[in-house]
Amino acid sequence: MTTHWTANWGQFYGFTKDSPPWPLLMRAAALASRGGQALDLGAGAGRDTRYLLEQGFQVTAVDSEPRSVTLLAALPQDHLQVVQSSFEDFPFAFAIYDLISAQFALPFMPKERFATVFGRLKAALAPGGDLVVAHWRGWPAEAPQEAAEVHRQLTSDERFETLVEHLDAEFVLHVFRRR
Repeated sequence: MTTHWTANWGQFYGFTKDSPPWPLLMRAAALASRGGQALDLGAGAGRDTRYLLEQGFQVTAVDSEPRSVTLLAALPQDHLQVVQSSFEDFPFAFAIYDLISAQFALPFMPKERFATVFGRLKAALAPGGDLVVAHWRGWPAEAPQEAAEVHRQLTSDERFETLVEHLDAEFVLHVFRRR
């Protein structure tokens, strides 16, 4: 199904390709204060992938869009594994991750698959590892889930400690640490 977002990924990638990383990711990477394994879900044009590589992480960048995979191929490949996959089909078996960035992406996952994928995501995050999630509050109608519901599920999980929380009229932002 073609939606506003899937029809405009090229425009979004063009806008974000050379943009700085999301500030929340920078804050989470600083909290982690170490390199290690990182997973960038919904890597898009690679703005956050690039930053994680610069911070010394071994990065697995996942996106289902072929254009994203092409753009990610232009990044240095020494410490990067690019995987073309939807979140629900991604095996989460490449590593145990010290940092997982899932910004502006999780509500696009089919609602009926969220619990299963979320369980696999939690199992792939190392104890003491950080999960970075951010969403716009005004989520597009074609997204299967509301960002607020995704965040409610994250904040109610006792395996996560909230390190950073920012809620305003536009954004829902969190950094969680796995206990």
